[in-house]
Amino acid sequence: MKNVKIKITIFLLLHFIFSTSLLYSQNNKLNFYGKVSGLAGSSLVNSNYLFTGRYLPSLGIDIYEKSENIIDFELSGNLSYQTDFDTINNSNADFYRLWCRYSTNQFETRLGLQKINFGSAFLFRPLMWFASSDPSDPLGLSEGVWGLRMRYYFLNNANIWLWGLYGNNDRKGIEVFSTKDNTVEYGGRIQLPMLGGEFGLSYHNRFYETNFFFVQVENDNFQENRFAIDGKWDVGVGLWFEAEAIKYEAYFSKWQEMITIGSDYTIPLGNGLHILGEYFYMNMTDEFFKTEIERKFAGILLNYPIGIFDMINGIIYYDVENMELFNYFSWQKTFDEISLNLSYSWTTSDNFQNMNSGQSMESLDDFVKLTIIYNY
Repeated sequence: MKNVKIKITIFLLLHFIFSTSLLYSQNNKLNFYGKVSGLAGSSLVNSNYLFTGRYLPSLGIDIYEKSENIIDFELSGNLSYQTDFDTINNSNADFYRLWCRYSTNQFETRLGLQKINFGSAFLFRPLMWFASSDPSDPLGLSEGVWGLRMRYYFLNNANIWLWGLYGNNDRKGIEVFSTKDNTVEYGGRIQLPMLGGEFGLSYHNRFYETNFFFVQVENDNFQENRFAIDGKWDVGVGLWFEAEAIKYEAYFSKWQEMITIGSDYTIPLGNGLHILGEYFYMNMTDEFFKTEIERKFAGILLNYPIGIFDMINGIIYYDVENMELFNYFSWQKTFDEISLNLSYSWTTSDNFQNMNSGQSMESLDDFVKLTIIYNY
């Protein structure tokens, strides 16, 4: 209940800023835009069907602009309906984005429901702390977080991030445990130019809940510290890495270590074949750098444009230890306002998991989807 009050307070604060700015400014620019999509899917194994309709209306407003000072506002909704014409019949309406931003040439601060994302990895995302992107999603949806984020840009392209979050109790990004109710999360990031590329250092702190039935509620108040480094360079081929160590304090006293190493290159074959590959390693251990519970994955992504309007995509995930595969292939046709995406996916194991979300891939085995997207 307290989190709901905090979100309402943030909403009213943003509404006050927005209304006051409209009152004193005569040159506001309003921009209405959005997406309407429909997804129809079917399993080729058991003839199960799925339909999802989604509407993402957005309103962007340039509230104030003078010299180097800019204030703008964004409000986006996420309205969806999903059914399998049998047992699933879900509808949902919620905010997708709701923030107000003040920015200059070298500084930016943003308050509200927003996307906070950094790091260069694509298939396996150790640094996907607050986002929830899926490379196979034609809509490119990503959940936002409630909070305040500030960013300062130096003249040499270095930048510093600071953030504070509140009211984000559901698991987000790659989190194993949900955030403790009524607690503040905070962290920061330094991003530096290095050897013709970029290098970053990141930190985040929060209190988490295990939700284990054998842990007393009054004691379920444990601290988590995340430490990460990442880098990206272009040396003819693209090279990047993301590495993270998470220290779970108190009852669940363990280290979780993750690293992704990746590279990509466009082969001058026909219209240009883009190949991206990543290797992911994860270890859960009682002591830092001690090998205990390991998971290893590899992935490859392929893109090939066919003319101006068509693109063929392929993604293959490989579980190194269990020698299992998850495969995804799609064809996308894009017009000015409408795009079509036809995809097929299958897996060699019912237990194959998406390492970014922890969700099982079983429901996507031998599954065909057609997604139609209208942008306005």
